[in-house]
Amino acid sequence: MIRLPQLARLGLATTLLLVLTTGNTEPQGDVPAGMGARANVDRPKPTFMLHERDKRVHGLKPFQDLIDKAPAGSLLKPPPGSYSGPVTINKPLTIDGGGQVTIDSGDRGTVMVLDASDSTIRGIHLTGSGDSHDTDDSCLDVRGNHNTIENLELDNCLFGLDLKQSNNNTIRGNSIRSKDRELGVRGDGLRLWYSNDNLIEKNQIIDSRDMVAWYSHKNVFRDNIGKRSRYSIHFMFANDNVVERNEFYDNAVGVYFMYTEGGLVRDNIISHATGATGMGIGFKEASGTIIENNEIIYCGVGIGSDLSRTTRSSTAASASAPTSRPSSPTAPSKSAATASPTTAPASCSTAKPAATT
Repeated sequence: MIRLPQLARLGLATTLLLVLTTGNTEPQGDVPAGMGARANVDRPKPTFMLHERDKRVHGLKPFQDLIDKAPAGSLLKPPPGSYSGPVTINKPLTIDGGGQVTIDSGDRGTVMVLDASDSTIRGIHLTGSGDSHDTDDSCLDVRGNHNTIENLELDNCLFGLDLKQSNNNTIRGNSIRSKDRELGVRGDGLRLWYSNDNLIEKNQIIDSRDMVAWYSHKNVFRDNIGKRSRYSIHFMFANDNVVERNEFYDNAVGVYFMYTEGGLVRDNIISHATGATGMGIGFKEASGTIIENNEIIYCGVGIGSDLSRTTRSSTAASASAPTSRPSSPTAPSKSAATASPTTAPASCSTAKPAATT
């Protein structure tokens, strides 16, 4: 005979099983092997009344009205001007603002959420998110596949572009700035979370916190510029990512790999990663990364390694400070120097840095 405590435990287990098998998930096409269905991992976004938003948006037309009226798969070219957010897009659309459309969320919540696939958002200025880290207030959340996000201007937002469980997207030619906060409490300019096979190219991420990829594999970061942030790019549990032809200036750390396998770092300029933790390229328990033809200039540490191995390197490190720093730096000539991350870190420079303009 089954005792009462055993019946209670059996009932609890049955309830938990029902909850897990009927959880909030949605189908997702082209999901990599092992990823399963797409789970709704976002915390609920709070709803703000108009009077809670900054007065600058009180007289603006809601951009959501245009989205609601546009048929799925259509091209939407909004009339030039300023509109109020927030905006949620839950159907495939091509939205082209032509560089003449601003959407302002009045310093509350997230400005725009793209919860669809096969869409394009181009030529729009997104601004005025909230400042809550609890709800990840951002300029643009992407929650879909095969989207193109290009030529956007994102500013005065805590987080810039936030991709979660979103694959095969193109993020191109965007300008991203965080809110004017202390470095540690800014949001990330670009964040990938469980997002694979994305192309991140020709973006400018300035005065943000990090560009980060968590559990995100086989992404390409190419021809981007990063300035005055913390991590230029930070990989955690993210394998086989490519970082090439980027320019990173005046960030605390250049490119950092933690608990990763594979990957390629080549033809980048990493300059003036100074301070007590300043490092050009770093590894922690990472393996199999190829580093080649990079210029590491005036950093606290050139290449640093912590419990990492089998990483090949052919990278030039500058041994002294440049005598001047152009406002728009260009790539110096390449020279080959071998540095193994399994040995002591290579210091870029010990002289006092030139003044920054």
